[in-house]
Amino acid sequence: MAGVPAAPAARLATAYPDLFTPSTLVDTAAAGEMGARIVVVSPVLGAIGFHADDVVLAADGHRLASDDWRGDAASSGTATTWTVWRNVAGQRPVLAPAILGRRTLEEFVVLPKPERTAMRLAVMLANHATLVNDGAGVLLVSAAAVAASSADDAAWLRCANPLPGGSEAALVEVAQAVENRVLLQHASQGELVAAQERLAHGDFTEAEERSRRALLQIVRDPARRSGDADFDTAVTTYIDAQNGAQRLRAELLAPEPRLSLVLEGQTGRIQAFLPQETLLQVANSRNWAGAIGVRVGAPASFAAELSLLVEYGQIRTTFEDPDGNAVLRTTLHKLTGEVLYRPRVASRLKPNLRLGAGIFPISARIVCAGEERIAFERTNPGFVAGGGIDVLRIPSHRLRVTVTGTYRMLKYKFLPENAPAIEGCRNTLPILVLSGPLYTFDMDGWNAGLAIEIDL
Repeated sequence: MAGVPAAPAARLATAYPDLFTPSTLVDTAAAGEMGARIVVVSPVLGAIGFHADDVVLAADGHRLASDDWRGDAASSGTATTWTVWRNVAGQRPVLAPAILGRRTLEEFVVLPKPERTAMRLAVMLANHATLVNDGAGVLLVSAAAVAASSADDAAWLRCANPLPGGSEAALVEVAQAVENRVLLQHASQGELVAAQERLAHGDFTEAEERSRRALLQIVRDPARRSGDADFDTAVTTYIDAQNGAQRLRAELLAPEPRLSLVLEGQTGRIQAFLPQETLLQVANSRNWAGAIGVRVGAPASFAAELSLLVEYGQIRTTFEDPDGNAVLRTTLHKLTGEVLYRPRVASRLKPNLRLGAGIFPISARIVCAGEERIAFERTNPGFVAGGGIDVLRIPSHRLRVTVTGTYRMLKYKFLPENAPAIEGCRNTLPILVLSGPLYTFDMDGWNAGLAIEIDL
């Protein structure tokens, strides 16, 4: 019937009779377009690179199913570049589009620099998606070796851009899935500019995500697959963000230094837990503490996350009566050994736990009749436990700042005759508690503050 376009198989056989015969071609739909499937591959077609069941979609970029089809009957077809849809035998992994897109980008950025082109990425994304979904992909077939290579961007742009409808749809699906996998605010200045800004601020994760989006926005548009300067910039930004993230991860997961100097400054409270055999009836106290020590890491072969922390420090405490008057001042010395556990996690906010024991000499001075008198001096063992979290790490300066908190379990017992100054203050301090043959002085309490660690 006049006005009805000829079928693709008939068009192909008519235009290139030296290569194709009507009996070897069948009309079929592939990649969302009509084409001609090759039923029998002749020696001439095999020499060009055709396979059985290949679906020819276009010749030199002219679609067989388009209204403006043009074939060169005078040509033998051996110099023609064919756009072909080919099925690939074998099992394929079932991958979500977002995972598929990210893996394809990882394969793309390790290609040699001259091969990292927008058209190459578009073809890789489209083909990987259709291979998973349909077991097929688009390629160029030509007797010329250079045109047969997917690295020949000019051939792809001339003969297969835009890609067949099914490939373009697969590309769009993958790009949208990658973009929707992470919720980010819209970048009014554009994804590429936003990526460069985040990279400059050391936010490698967001820079990588935004540069990935910029790349996919470019390759989704057939008009931007040739000579787009932003594409090369986006590739460079993407690679720089990945390298930065890898360096940061290596830094955060690096083994702990074997030897460090530790300085601690803390404040805290000692609770008057009732009921107890207290020396004095006192309210909660306030104290200031300082310590200096050395942290020695365990051998990596044993337990790289464990270390021994040995410290000497002082805790100066003022106890008040219920009316807020100072009635007792203590100077507590501590010499402790603690096991410190700091897990290797990829985070700047790196936690730690500590547990140990030590000896605690104490000097207590009672405030009596307007002056301070030695109440008692004694040394007892005790235990400490606590933890912290890093808030600042500067590897170049070998410096770490940690928020720390410790709890001390420590009690003293002594006979009344060991504390004559306390007995002498009985009339001055009616809050004295003299119960039983022993006094119990409770120094259980917590301290919190900052620790500065300098690697040696």
